[in-house]
Amino acid sequence: MWGMDALKPEGHGTLLYVLYEVLSETPVGAIVLDHPTADELAEWLRPYQALPFPVLATLSDGEEAIIAAFRTCWPGARPQRCQSHWLSNVAEPVLKVDTQLREQMRQDLGGLPAVPEQAETTRLSSSKSPARPTPGEPSPEAPLFCLPRAMLS
Repeated sequence: MWGMDALKPEGHGTLLYVLYEVLSETPVGAIVLDHPTADELAEWLRPYQALPFPVLATLSDGEEAIIAAFRTCWPGARPQRCQSHWLSNVAEPVLKVDTQLREQMRQDLGGLPAVPEQAETTRLSSSKSPARPTPGEPSPEAPLFCLPRAMLS
């Protein structure tokens, strides 16, 4: 099963096309081309057609020139789309909307007070309960509750 992907080692300019055996992930050849046609890629793949084993499938990122070159060289092989590239392509519009949603939420909720990093749990003791609680003091039956550390000092 052959796989091919184009990489931009410098981030721009010409592309490095790598042919690899998919199951073992072994690179078997590479060529630097500037946006080649399917015919140019097929010409580069011709020596690999002569290898003495059948090619059952091909794998690519969906680039039309690569798919066409594989079909020219191995017409009986099933073309497959790389799952990683497919998921990335599917997720791209979702990530764009998600980024916008997160930014909108940040703007809408930005004025809220920050959540304390650590809360202290305080249990009020019922042993020192006055007959009537003084104003601002919790009743002796008060349940367990949490207060931020800044409010306790």
